[in-house]
Amino acid sequence: SMFRSGKRVLIPHADFEQKFEVYAEHPNEALGYITPTFVENFLALSKIAKSENMVAAFQFEWFYLAVNGVPALLDGFTAAKPVAEVRDELHSAVGEIMMIYRIIDQLHQTHPER
Repeated sequence: SMFRSGKRVLIPHADFEQKFEVYAEHPNEALGYITPTFVENFLALSKIAKSENMVAAFQFEWFYLAVNGVPALLDGFTAAKPVAEVRDELHSAVGEIMMIYRIIDQLHQTHPER
């Protein structure tokens, strides 16, 4: 996997180490990015996403985050069905979209009341 290249970097935080692994070509630089605030935010993200299967990567100034298990939001939707027939699917899709917004809020350090 491209996310497991480089050397394993140990992060001095027991909860983080229990859930995540960090690999880096330059471990000392990685420790500069993975601050205590980053660790706490990433742990919060794992709770929001309801998934232990998060993968993240830094590349240059970009941060990439992937969450395994988020269903395709519009699977099964068709214009031929009345809204009443797809109400449960719509509620589920809205919930998934709101999860994405909560992740973005956490990354931006904003916490609007919901």
